[in-house]
Amino acid sequence: MQGSMVLSQIHQAIDASIFEKIANAKTAKQAWDNLAKTYKGVDRVQKNNLLMLKRKFFIVINSNF
Repeated sequence: MQGSMVLSQIHQAIDASIFEKIANAKTAKQAWDNLAKTYKGVDRVQKNNLLMLKRKFFIVINSNF
């Protein structure tokens, strides 16, 4: 019973476009694992983008002097 409540909460918390990725999950763990696969690497991409912007910023700052 608790697992179905958790699965229901996951369903309610996500956007409709993402719901398609977990609609067939029978358990909360399956849904969570599918979400983890979907967003795997997103943090790494964001960190790399931030690092690239920092580098560009310092290049601009140093080129002005």
